[in-house]
Amino acid sequence: MSAYHFLRTFRQVVGRTPHQYVLCTRLHRTALLLRGSDRAISQIALDTGFEDLSTFNRRFRRVMGVAPGV
Repeated sequence: MSAYHFLRTFRQVVGRTPHQYVLCTRLHRTALLLRGSDRAISQIALDTGFEDLSTFNRRFRRVMGVAPGV
């Protein structure tokens, strides 16, 4: 299967591109950890696969509608 065919098929089945799916999964897991943990936001972001804290903050705010510290 070519990369293009995989991308198209994945999007038809899941409703999102693989990148969007992974990003939303990471953000959802991060939100759950932020609610149920007293660990630092930066540590949770790094543990869930985000390498840059500023990118994490921007994407979290865009998808969730609030800043991660709220």
